[in-house]
Amino acid sequence: MRKTIGVFAHVDAGKTTFSERLLYHTGSIRSLGRVDHKTSYMDTDEIEQDRGITIFADQAVFKFKGDTYYLIDTPGHADFSAEAERSIQALDYAILLVSGSSGVEAHTRTLFRLLKSYRIPIFIFINKADMDSFNLERVLNDIKNKLSEDILYLNSMDDILEMDTKVAEFAAERDEKFLEAYLEGNYTADTLRCTLVSLIKKQECFPVMGGSALKGVGIDSFLELFAYLSPTNYGAAEDRPFTGRVYKIRHDENGNKLTFIKALSGKLQVKDDFMFEMDGESFSEKINEIRIYNSKKYEVRSQVSAGEVFAVTGLKSPGCGMDLAEGKINRISRASYYLTPALQSRVNILDETDTNTCLEKLRLLEAEDPMLSVSFQEETGDILVSVMGKIQLEVLEQLISKRFGISLAFEKPQVQYRETIEEPVVGYGHFEPLRHYAEVQLRLEPNPRGAGITFASEWHVDNLAANFQHLIENHVFEKKHKGVLTSKGTSFVVPWYEAEKYMHTLK
Repeated sequence: MRKTIGVFAHVDAGKTTFSERLLYHTGSIRSLGRVDHKTSYMDTDEIEQDRGITIFADQAVFKFKGDTYYLIDTPGHADFSAEAERSIQALDYAILLVSGSSGVEAHTRTLFRLLKSYRIPIFIFINKADMDSFNLERVLNDIKNKLSEDILYLNSMDDILEMDTKVAEFAAERDEKFLEAYLEGNYTADTLRCTLVSLIKKQECFPVMGGSALKGVGIDSFLELFAYLSPTNYGAAEDRPFTGRVYKIRHDENGNKLTFIKALSGKLQVKDDFMFEMDGESFSEKINEIRIYNSKKYEVRSQVSAGEVFAVTGLKSPGCGMDLAEGKINRISRASYYLTPALQSRVNILDETDTNTCLEKLRLLEAEDPMLSVSFQEETGDILVSVMGKIQLEVLEQLISKRFGISLAFEKPQVQYRETIEEPVVGYGHFEPLRHYAEVQLRLEPNPRGAGITFASEWHVDNLAANFQHLIENHVFEKKHKGVLTSKGTSFVVPWYEAEKYMHTLK
């Protein structure tokens, strides 16, 4: 089996140390590194080592009991939670660490809600259980009160194999079929396991174990249990056409764009191509190279299969969060996320770099982190970026200096306040460019809070070709919506370029 797992935690809960232990105990690395010694296998960037925190979501590969695991170590600091959210889209399972000394902290709750929103099955590991202040009952109650009542504490896999009464009762309370077998005394350890696997996938059971990542206590037991309760079935999907999801964008030391993909079905080979559509134009891009990354090192492959996590070169158009399908036209679109940066800061260039060059380099970083939302104000000549917090701005200054040799500073960030419509409103746009004719009618309706902008067409393709409808949609999303939207509603026009000689009226 192939499994992609992510490790999540509040900062300083021991997440990177835990990831290091997983790699060491499975023989993937020969020696243990430490964050405080700047020798961690996963935190390899100089900025990460200097600050002692994970900033970039890097991956490693290990094998356990014949299965291949793709491990993604995510940032724990709230300022870099956007990086964590993008990584979630590649996961089969998640491991959430809770500090045995601090309990469930604020960001722990945020991560738990985020994982639940993406329907990712969650295992919980209570770290730092070796500390004198650790109290198991207190931490378990904290998890129940702040995360979920559906937690199942397990000492080891033997609790399932020996059909421990508390485990069986837990399953019986949540599964009617197992309840019937339990009452009749007609169930086996395998039946219990299958029921727990189902409950875990439905997020109705969150297995909990404890130990110490620093001292290696409880790691082996956790690995055994995790392997036992986390099946995947990508083998059955290998014969289907290739589909994958882009979850990360990076650039290597030579400036090549790296598109990180989780293969969901089928197989992908070097020189395979994908068809894309943007602004009504279709084009293709070809895979030049496939890389399987293991920390900083990578293995070049000619082919990958469903369930694998890899990077490719050659694709320039897809962004984070986009789904890819071979043999179909993939429409270029901007992904939406649950987390939203609340701060915005103005860029001050401190050296002789011109504004256009600085903007170009910031756009490269925006491709890697779409939530930066880099914008240029033509009226003032200012460059603005959106961020999650002040620490992120400090890291950006270091990153830009290191990668591009540009010295800049960010002004004190300001909170971005937004208003939206409260009632439906209809807007019209009439266009006669170059003797062409088009009239667009748009109805704006309020969405649930946090849903962002969504688009739908009520016009049949028999009356208006699909490419023209897509063109309208593209312009809706690319438009920078400025100004205040009041409860009376508002309207905006959709730019229309190079229309056919005669266009149908949209209703």
